Amino acid sequence: RSGDYPAAYQHALSAFNQQPTSGFLAYLVSELSLAMNQPQDANEILAKFDPETGRLPVELLCMQAEMKLDEDEETLAGKIAGQCVSLEPLNSRTLALQARLLARKGDWKEAGEALDEGAGVVGRGGVSERGAATFACVSVQGELRDHNRFTANIE
Repeated sequence: RSGDYPAAYQHALSAFNQQPTSGFLAYLVSELSLAMNQPQDANEILAKFDPETGRLPVELLCMQAEMKLDEDEETLAGKIAGQCVSLEPLNSRTLALQARLLARKGDWKEAGEALDEGAGVVGRGGVSERGAATFACVSVQGELRDHNRFTANIE
């Protein structure tokens, strides 16, 4: 069945429990947790992986950085984002993460340029459809959270 997140989560979690060191499976379980609005489950999985090891997939690192941004830990998020840039500078999720960090610093021009570059990567077919969807979702979710924080501070 399409869209059966709980079943997909259970299958992914079962696979992860069999291979608890798999960064890809950790990413998959975490992504499904977030899709089901269970960020605490995603955080528990992500906390098991040290971004300093240098052996994690860029998707997992980006997700760790995004969660750190959600927790207002910009310094740690920036450090992890630097690893993402080193691994895959033109990854759509890496570019969206860079845009969020730049926006947090108030550098709206560079943030827009990072989003434009990410959109260009997607438009040139440089990423898969899943990558394009991820880029769009991460960008919009981050932008809305950051916008809500911004408007709350000026009211």
